[in-house]
Amino acid sequence: MTKKTATTEIHNKRARLIEMAERGTEHEAKIARTKLTALENLYDFSKGGQETRVNLFDGVHVTKVGGDRSVRILSVEASELEIGSYVKWAILDRFQVDSFWKKLKSGKTELHSKVDPASGQQLREIGAHIHKSFRTIWAEFSNSGTINSGQRAPFLSGAYDGMMGGGRPEGIRVPSALGASLPKKRRGGKSTIKPSAPVVRIHPYEIGLALGEKIAMKVPPKQLPAELRKLMAA
Repeated sequence: MTKKTATTEIHNKRARLIEMAERGTEHEAKIARTKLTALENLYDFSKGGQETRVNLFDGVHVTKVGGDRSVRILSVEASELEIGSYVKWAILDRFQVDSFWKKLKSGKTELHSKVDPASGQQLREIGAHIHKSFRTIWAEFSNSGTINSGQRAPFLSGAYDGMMGGGRPEGIRVPSALGASLPKKRRGGKSTIKPSAPVVRIHPYEIGLALGEKIAMKVPPKQLPAELRKLMAA
């Protein structure tokens, strides 16, 4: 089989898998090596695009502190706690820092981490990028015409897995996507949605996974809606 020429994006994906194979947990490393082998069987890395190694977590070194000291990482409204939780998990997953929530009298909730001020600034930048990116892609996806609330969980789960350089482990089922199938027709053969509305032909998890990789590559949030539309049109 003739291999495809690896683009810069594929080079970057390979670099992330190599990093996970070297630095991840035993389970993560095993998954990464399997994905790396599959990727190298598909693409020729001897020519074409070159790896740029741009990654949201690159070059970030976190110093933990003890006692009661903590720094604010993120501030969210109550309605945004779910998306804020992806920031909390990312910090725990990548830096082994277990953050915690503080509820303010104003009604907002803050995410705090026990790290030094310099580390806190780096984590705030990461947290802001993740939070804004996840809000942006869900707003665009949910307004695309055929999406319902049952697709939120698999879509955002996919985005998180893609951002962290992984995917659904082999043998683990992709989260159920309620309403993800093509629309049924009413009697008389008429569709239940307007003909102009886009139809989701890819599982929401897979769409989220691809967008998560873009988020990890620090693609600006304002560019993500265009990337989403490309995926849905495929």
